[in-house]
Amino acid sequence: MESINVKDIQPDKRQWLESSIGRHLEDNQKIIIRVITPGVEPDQKTRDEAIDSLMALAHKGTRHRESLAVSAEEADVAVDEATDVLRSRKAE
Repeated sequence: MESINVKDIQPDKRQWLESSIGRHLEDNQKIIIRVITPGVEPDQKTRDEAIDSLMALAHKGTRHRESLAVSAEEADVAVDEATDVLRSRKAE
């Protein structure tokens, strides 16, 4: 799975992305796009690549959390709070 650094996106394309996803993008963010066909299961190679990519992202997140001296429990609480906020926005 490829990723694109937001800071490297041309201004007109970045504006289109922001309007398409409905949120402002920060320079320190990355865009990851995955195209799927509903009802069609990906082959084993594609599934393995997706799992590898997710695991790499999880390990990177863990390393970042640890570099900030944030415990796994604190991170879990923060994720739960953020999830609750997002869910409450969707309900409005």
